Amino acid sequence: PPPGPPAPPPPPAGGAAPARPGPCARAGASLYDCLEWLYSATGGSIDVYDEPLVQNIGKFIYRVQIADQYFINFADASPVVMPAFAVVYGYGKRIGDDAMVAFGAWSAKQQGVAEKGLSESFGSMGRALPALFSLNEILDAEAAQPLPRDVFLDEIEVFVARDQGGSTDGFFVGAKGGHNAESHNHNDIGHVVVYLDGKPVLVDAGVETYTAKTFSSERYDIWTMQSQYHTLPTVNGQMQIPGRVYSEAGIDYHYDIAAQDVSYAASEADATFTLDLAQAYPPEAQIDSWMRTVVLHRGEGVTIADQYALKAVTGDVVMNVLTACGAEDIGDGTIALNEVELADGRVSGAARLHYDADVFDVAIEDIAIEDARLKTIWGDLLRRITLTVKNPEPQGGWTIRVTR
Repeated sequence: PPPGPPAPPPPPAGGAAPARPGPCARAGASLYDCLEWLYSATGGSIDVYDEPLVQNIGKFIYRVQIADQYFINFADASPVVMPAFAVVYGYGKRIGDDAMVAFGAWSAKQQGVAEKGLSESFGSMGRALPALFSLNEILDAEAAQPLPRDVFLDEIEVFVARDQGGSTDGFFVGAKGGHNAESHNHNDIGHVVVYLDGKPVLVDAGVETYTAKTFSSERYDIWTMQSQYHTLPTVNGQMQIPGRVYSEAGIDYHYDIAAQDVSYAASEADATFTLDLAQAYPPEAQIDSWMRTVVLHRGEGVTIADQYALKAVTGDVVMNVLTACGAEDIGDGTIALNEVELADGRVSGAARLHYDADVFDVAIEDIAIEDARLKTIWGDLLRRITLTVKNPEPQGGWTIRVTR
């Protein structure tokens, strides 16, 4: 018989869950549950907490925190997460990570555990009882958000940088490479999120309430899965394509629908992430190369620079930008990204988006949020800014900047 499709790749050694902190409550956290049972049942004889993979799985949750309840949420994840504080605290103690311990204590205080008690999110007696037994210790512990300045998870090619470590002040940027055949995939290679002073500016919408359609051949008919609703280009009218293809024989995995030539560097002045997006698009996009460079200029802002070479121009070339802010084109190549109210009393950030008015025509579209799950995050609206190249050539490029 013909060979079947290739198996999904093994878990990355860096412990990432492809950039989805929410599922850590039932991925990394459930691993911790199991390891604790083994540790307890054997009096500590089975202890694998010194394994790098186990340690990195634990650390993942605070490495992708943006600010307070906001976390990197590429693919099927929510940007608002309430970590299982007792798991984070206990996991941190086991692996000897003081930053993770402090983050667990901070999470307990953030969730008002001393006043409200444990929530139903614990989900099992096996998790709730250890939390109760350690609650006083957790509430008395030093509490802090680690907020590392620079993180690069090379196995999944996720880039995180902020103006200053240990603080939510200033700019935060996250971007991703990877491939479009991952579990819970969105077609989002090269996507960028930007927060300012801990508030969302350029965002990832997340995922709607799961339905049968979410896990079917119609998955990419859902708008949140499509590259045109991420901060990504649409090239010759073509969006990115998935790496999982449904057929009568099952699912074919195409791990070559992936970022190429990925590089990362960080210094006191800036942090830079570069990748080629070309393989994420179908042949109809006519792309030879599409180099994207994302730079955090500490204390100044974020730039997204695209340089491309096309075999031919056969349709529109568009840069899409998804924002949680209000958006108003105020002329001279500047879009005001204004603070607006989100759900649950939160507000968006406020910034400026700068573009070359000689290169682009601009349109701003309200995206009505109809799904109940997304409404609890963003409220009633997100906005998409479409920057359409006026006179596309086979070779070209642009830079957009986000500043205060």
